[in-house]
Amino acid sequence: MFDMLKKPRARNMQAFVAELRKAKLRFTMDKKKYNVDIAFSGDHFKNVTFSFYFNEDGKSVTVFALGVVELPSEPFDKVCRFCNELNLDSCWLRYDADEKDNSIDAELEIAVGKKDAGEICLFVLQEIVGELDDTLGKFRK
Repeated sequence: MFDMLKKPRARNMQAFVAELRKAKLRFTMDKKKYNVDIAFSGDHFKNVTFSFYFNEDGKSVTVFALGVVELPSEPFDKVCRFCNELNLDSCWLRYDADEKDNSIDAELEIAVGKKDAGEICLFVLQEIVGELDDTLGKFRK
């Protein structure tokens, strides 16, 4: 499946893909960029893509979710204040305001080991979806 399985990040990506297949989740991947994308919707967000980038060190994965909150008609200073409120309420996701489209993105860096990268990434995906839904639900009430 992966040409360069000697690279730790390729092995980690393969382990995550195997976990996603076991869980019967749809995903796309870019083998050249060591990236896996999974789209999810929750009660308080719709069709957000979670991108897992397997870092070259083979010991960490960066996770991005772009456009988790879109506030196109709000002034950017209000978007920033809302983003700060999300950060104060978040357990481990970091939220960033994107000035280009008045949206809020989420990101996280995780450490992985050789033997558990796939399971850790799947667990983190489930936790991110749950936390994002809970956090956004609090602010939408």
